[in-house]
Amino acid sequence: MSFSLPKFAALPLALAALGAAGCGAQPTNTAIETASLALNSAPSAIDSGVLLAQQQGWDRAAGADLKILSGVSSGQALRRLTSGASQFALIDIADLVAADRRQPGKLVALVAIVQRSLPALSKQRPARERRLASRLPAPAFPELLLVTTRLMTIDQPATVDAVTVATQRGYNGVIANPESGVQAVMAASPNLNEAVVRREVITLLPAFKLPGERFGTLEGLRLRVWAEWEVKSGLTDQLPSLDRLFSGPLFVPIPYRLRND
Repeated sequence: MSFSLPKFAALPLALAALGAAGCGAQPTNTAIETASLALNSAPSAIDSGVLLAQQQGWDRAAGADLKILSGVSSGQALRRLTSGASQFALIDIADLVAADRRQPGKLVALVAIVQRSLPALSKQRPARERRLASRLPAPAFPELLLVTTRLMTIDQPATVDAVTVATQRGYNGVIANPESGVQAVMAASPNLNEAVVRREVITLLPAFKLPGERFGTLEGLRLRVWAEWEVKSGLTDQLPSLDRLFSGPLFVPIPYRLRND
């Protein structure tokens, strides 16, 4: 089965224009498309970037009107995405792999929200998966991802571009000014303890972005180490297909000369 990869023609220029701190020139899109994004929990520190992007209007500046759907789990976010109840979702990488086994190529990850495994995310997994994952030291991998359907990348590439740009700008904004992320979370979830949210945002900063990389990077060599760990630990019996699971300008494929497949 073959897959035609979408042409993210304008997006690399738009991402470059945002700069490391999420500032600079904005895309010149004039059409504003509604884009629903399902969270994997109630709004919290890990969602601060998408919340900030929406509240600052950076989504509309990029060409999308984000509608953020509060959730309870990565599984619920996945069901919303696959059923068409949302166009985008924040999903645990383990749920993405499981979904791809059931329906190969239906979903594609665009942005790494975090670059390493987090206890708060890992504990949501079934007990058997947690036991298997603990058998071998886990490599650094993007545990939470912004995901959409492959059909969306083909039918509405401009909206995919816009949501990717807005997401990157939002998290760059949080990295540059963590307090802005705290206030974005509090605006979405005013009943949370602000001191706790502030501590969580600060704790997440090193996970949001690795030194020397753009926020959201999906680095192929690092992902291959993760894919091999998935098999060695017994979490899956089939090596996840990186070229099928990841796409877009933030995905850095493994150079051909370094491939071992």
